[in-house]
Amino acid sequence: MTCYVIDDEEKVARDICAMINATSGLELIGFETKPKIALNKIITKEIEPDITFLDVSMRGLSGLVMAKLLKDLNLTNVVLVTGYNKFAVDSYEHDVVDFLLKPVSEIRFKKCIEKIHRIMELKRLAKMQLGGLDSKQEDGSKLALRSDKKGKYNFVDPADIIYIKSLGNYVSLIMHDKTLISYHTMWKMAEKLKTRGFIRIHKSHIVSLKSITLLEGNRIKITTGELLDVGPTYKDALLEHFRR
Repeated sequence: MTCYVIDDEEKVARDICAMINATSGLELIGFETKPKIALNKIITKEIEPDITFLDVSMRGLSGLVMAKLLKDLNLTNVVLVTGYNKFAVDSYEHDVVDFLLKPVSEIRFKKCIEKIHRIMELKRLAKMQLGGLDSKQEDGSKLALRSDKKGKYNFVDPADIIYIKSLGNYVSLIMHDKTLISYHTMWKMAEKLKTRGFIRIHKSHIVSLKSITLLEGNRIKITTGELLDVGPTYKDALLEHFRR
C-alpha cells in the first residue's frame, strides 16, 4: 500500500515515514509539511496514496477540513494523527479509517495498518461481488496499464515481462523486446501480478519468477544477466517460494 504523510512538524513526519519504511507491504511515496501543497497534489492526482497520515493541527489548513474533503472525494484512506485525545471524537465524525495519538508507538502503528488491510480487502471483495470491476481492467490474459500519456493504455502479456523497476509514481516494465513506462505504483503492480508468477524482491523491483536463474546471499541473477538486490523484508517470501 502506498503511503503519504502530511504534518507541519518535519520531525514528526519523518518519524512516521521511518515506521512506514520499516513495515513490509508499505511504500512511502513522500511527505509534505505544507498542507495546501499536499492537498493540491492529491486532488490533482499528482500522487495517489492508498493511505494518508494526516496531522490534525497544522498552520494554514486544518487537518479536519482536509480529512472531510479527501473523504468526500474518495481519494485516499485517511488516518488522523494528533497529540490531543480530544480529536478522537472528530475522527469518527469524519469517518476516517483510524486515529493515532502522538507519539505514535510501533505497536499502535502496526494495528492501524492491519485494520486498513482488512478494510481494503473487504472493499475489494465487495467490488468484485457487485461486478464493479473497471472496464479497462485485464480480461485474465493481458494487463491494461496506463501509459505516461493521459488516456492511453498499453495491453501487456505478463509472460513478456522480465522485471519491473520503480520510478516513483511510475514504473518501468523491462520486457523481452522493449521497455514500457506505466503510471502505476509498485504496490499496485504487485497486486496485479501476485497471481501471475511474479514476486516483489525489493521496494524497487518486482520480478518474474521464471526469469530468476540464481539466488545468492541478498542478490538474484535474472535471464538478462543483471544482478538485483533482495530487500531484507522481502527475502523470507522469496525463500519460501523456492522451498515449495
